Amino acid sequence: MLYLFLRFMIGSALFSFACCTADRSLRSESFVRGRSHCDSCGHVLSFRDMIPVLSWLLRKGRCRWCGARIPVHVFVWEAAGGILCVLILQYGEGVLFHRWMLFLYVSVLMIMSRIDRKTCRIPVFLQYWSAVPVVLDVLMVQDHPAESVC
Repeated sequence: MLYLFLRFMIGSALFSFACCTADRSLRSESFVRGRSHCDSCGHVLSFRDMIPVLSWLLRKGRCRWCGARIPVHVFVWEAAGGILCVLILQYGEGVLFHRWMLFLYVSVLMIMSRIDRKTCRIPVFLQYWSAVPVVLDVLMVQDHPAESVC
């Protein structure tokens, strides 16, 4: 049961990052540099402010510092990421590495869909990143020699 919770939290954290990446990309901010901050007051968030799903629920969807509403889509993305991670890793087929690559591929597709929904354009760097999990998965597949028919 603990591993299901851990998978949920890992999936939530990855989708939280995906949501942050999409939102920062829409605002032309770097998603690699800079700390997470409140969009309203600009206060830099601490670790306890960034626990996926739980922070949103405990703070009732509001910033701890200024009280501004945190959009519901943040909570939905994090919860959906956790649920999806549990479903893919627990009930998916194939080796564990294949299931992780599938989850990462879906994460990149979610970022692309969020940006596309707002701008009707998909950034080129995301198109390339969408191929990374697929290529890694293909490279890690072990070829089994075909059995001879004769």
